[in-house]
Amino acid sequence: MREGKISVEGGKPVRDSFLVFGHPAIEEDEIEEVVVTLRSGWLGTGPKVTRFEEIFKVECGLMRMWQM
Repeated sequence: MREGKISVEGGKPVRDSFLVFGHPAIEEDEIEEVVVTLRSGWLGTGPKVTRFEEIFKVECGLMRMWQM
């Protein structure tokens, strides 16, 4: 077990740089979809959510599904 103070309390940091877990593979078409969605005004419900739910339902083999 480590002795002494943690870095936020004045102790020595465990590492000098950020621990990178991986670079996300986000393509331009995905960025454009986000931009289109933000500009549409439909952020919590709407046609894209309905489309996602239908695809998700089919992929999971569900008969029906409800939003929470």
